[in-house]
Amino acid sequence: MGQETYLTNEIEILVEGFFTSHHYLTTPAGELGEVTARSGSATFTAADSREFEIQRTSFWRGWYELRQNGIVIGGAVPEGFWRRTFQLGYRGLEGYVLEPTSVWNRSWRLVDPSGTALLDLEPRGVFKRGARGSISGADMANVLFPRLRDP
Repeated sequence: MGQETYLTNEIEILVEGFFTSHHYLTTPAGELGEVTARSGSATFTAADSREFEIQRTSFWRGWYELRQNGIVIGGAVPEGFWRRTFQLGYRGLEGYVLEPTSVWNRSWRLVDPSGTALLDLEPRGVFKRGARGSISGADMANVLFPRLRDP
């Protein structure tokens, strides 16, 4: 990968592995952490070494839970059986939506309860693994990432 410059509101996601994949999340300010994904579950290890578990709780319904130290702190529920849009909750914050922005290129957007786009995720390219994220909400970095450091 060549030398590239990113704005402070950009996240780079690099992917390695096949059966177990490793997703490395970095910003110009440094590493955010790593997501290690397996069939139906994943572990997010933050840069400060704390771990969050992501577990699929229903195969048929596509429900997910986010746990820290075995305690459920968030979740994702699809809006319908055939839909790819998810309703998200995290530490009591409800009404966030993760929605696909395109059927063809695997792009996603995180929207707050008022409908403001907070985070856009785009694939790196047709034959490249990984993605790039762009934080578009004014305080999105303060909403997402400092909360990961909360006790």
